[in-house]
Amino acid sequence: MPSTSQDITPQDPRACAFQWLVRRLQRDDKLARLVRPANWFVPDGSDEFTADLPADANSIRLIPTYEAAGEIAVLGGGRIQQESPVLVQVETRSVGLHGDTPINLWGIIESAAWPATPKDQQVMREHGVSWLEFVQPEAAVDQTIPGNGSIRLMVIVTH
Repeated sequence: MPSTSQDITPQDPRACAFQWLVRRLQRDDKLARLVRPANWFVPDGSDEFTADLPADANSIRLIPTYEAAGEIAVLGGGRIQQESPVLVQVETRSVGLHGDTPINLWGIIESAAWPATPKDQQVMREHGVSWLEFVQPEAAVDQTIPGNGSIRLMVIVTH
């Protein structure tokens, strides 16, 4: 189904940060070997985004949400800078019943997202992210063991 979304410009720094994370994860070699392009679920305006994750393939869904912004600086001319966290909910589905499987998949996601080199850190900052952190809730177990958590992107927005 074609996308039903509309482009709204200019792009908000939080949207830019989310797109940076999506590209970073999808371009990671280890994740690319584990998750086929058809099994990435990222909001694009289509009905496929809301479908259940397939039980027969490793899959990842990324859902951007927002948390309360906090004022961090008052600039000249009535402008302010705010720390505006983007909480990206990460839903995963891994094939198999072994308990290590979802843990290993989440570890690969963490490694892929983390800006390990100075160049990676610079690119992250160029996309408006000053920091990121991982939030892992208690796991639930079923036949195909889902692994869910979140990645919080700390974005500085100037108004």
